[in-house]
Amino acid sequence: MTYEPLVNFWLRRWFRALPSYFLVLIFLIFAWRYTAGPLPKGWPEYLYFCQNFMSPQIYFFSESWSLSVEEWFYLIVPLLLYFLLGSTKFSAKKVTIIVIVSLIALVTFTRWYHAYKFGYSDINNWDVNFRKLVVTRMDSIMYGVLGAFLSLYYPSIWKKHPLKLLLIGFLIFSFDKYYYEPTHGIYLNYFYLTITPIATLMLLPALSQMKIQGGIIVKSITFISVISYSMYLLNLSPVQGYILPIVVDFSSAFFGKQLFQSGYAIYALYWVLTISLSFLLTSFFEQPITSLRDRFTFSAQKLDTAFKAAGESKP
Repeated sequence: MTYEPLVNFWLRRWFRALPSYFLVLIFLIFAWRYTAGPLPKGWPEYLYFCQNFMSPQIYFFSESWSLSVEEWFYLIVPLLLYFLLGSTKFSAKKVTIIVIVSLIALVTFTRWYHAYKFGYSDINNWDVNFRKLVVTRMDSIMYGVLGAFLSLYYPSIWKKHPLKLLLIGFLIFSFDKYYYEPTHGIYLNYFYLTITPIATLMLLPALSQMKIQGGIIVKSITFISVISYSMYLLNLSPVQGYILPIVVDFSSAFFGKQLFQSGYAIYALYWVLTISLSFLLTSFFEQPITSLRDRFTFSAQKLDTAFKAAGESKP
């Protein structure tokens, strides 16, 4: 198998994900320096997504923990697939299921070992020391890959009982909501982070076959989905931490403090700021940068030739 599909995948992902992330990170660096002084020790780890690899991240850009999990997943897993396809005689189908099962098993075992060794009983310690680490969460994305694998290679199974699986998924989520309590330490430590992605996987057959006609609801969902990555980056540390307090103080100085005495008014302002700034970031930065990736990636014709060559070389 040639390297073009691998490089193409990384470039197309990084052109979309990394520029906006680093732009927001630069904003937070300047905002922290201006409001709090010296940057916290360990902040450079946010530059290469090691802030929560094996240990808890510092309080700086806290919501980026899940992006770190994604970046390591999309770096390691394609490399494993590429290496196994190139060094074994297995087909792409066999290699994919081997990687899926192996990674899920390895991460689950790592998580159980952490739970056995540390036995988190405090919900906050469990959250930062267990739930938000790369080494304990990479399997959550792999369940989505498993869904894609089943839909591609076993479409009849995937489409057979979508409504039943949807109902089971919702029932698991209801059960999960009840047991998400500090008093249920065994469930949180050993089962929660496995059951939740499995429940999500069960929703996918029905959702993937759902057809919804156009209208205001569809347009609204589409709009939010387009700006969702920017909303993810902006909603917490930038907006809640810096921008919202400044806007509230500025507005109160001009229009009176009674304007934001209600928590509902501040909450509404939070959403206005988050959606507006996310739209601007998406429209004037993320999308223009993303459009440049075709200049640096391999052509579709060359990729098609590479995939055909890989398929023909495997039984």
